[in-house]
Amino acid sequence: MTVDSDLKKFQLRIKELEETCDQCIKSEQMLRRSNQTIKSILAHSAIGFGLVENQTLVEVNEAMRKLFGFDQKTDYQGMGLGALYSAGADLENASCRIEETLRGGEVVQLDATFRRKDGTTFPGHLKISTLDPANPMRRAVISVSDISWRKKVEAELMEKEKLQGVIEMAGAICHELNQPIQVATLEFSQVLEDPDLAPKLRADLAKVKRQIDKIGAITGKLMRITRYETREYIEGKKIIDIDRASGLSP
Repeated sequence: MTVDSDLKKFQLRIKELEETCDQCIKSEQMLRRSNQTIKSILAHSAIGFGLVENQTLVEVNEAMRKLFGFDQKTDYQGMGLGALYSAGADLENASCRIEETLRGGEVVQLDATFRRKDGTTFPGHLKISTLDPANPMRRAVISVSDISWRKKVEAELMEKEKLQGVIEMAGAICHELNQPIQVATLEFSQVLEDPDLAPKLRADLAKVKRQIDKIGAITGKLMRITRYETREYIEGKKIIDIDRASGLSP
């Protein structure tokens, strides 16, 4: 009975171990498939991802390679995170804030100008998440996306806002000036038609009327403004180029 009992226990234990091994194999297979899926996602992602260890890059995905022009691993492996910046000082100045944010378990997000391998630059959005909040840059994941399109849209929106402001100001100026200009033009015309007007006075009044006519022409240009154009003024300042803004010159 003792031998049979021990044998049964042994067989039961063997079965438990086999089941445990089967479960481990299944878990390993699931993990391998999961890793392959993640690698596939990262490989086909349009966003650049990189793994940082001890503040240096050790691995990047294909999008990151293309974004920065990396041809081979030696182009980036061992590269400090600051080397990706167009101005490394920007990252140094923000390093304390970045580390504090990561220690708090939050994701760092910031816009910056990045530098490619060939020296050209592009505006990008950086995200940093740490795998070890106690020592944030010991092991972290970064992502960089090109935001040139966003910057272009923002610039276009700003130009539209500037143009709207110019058009509104021009409209207000024209509204305030047109009536006194019309009255002055009419009065001068009537005076100049007087046959008894002294020649010297006629000539002087005609000069004044020509200047008023010029003011009227300027208000006409202001009313035709359709785009935001500037020109250099004094002391490095810029003013609206009325002729170009109204389409009267290229």
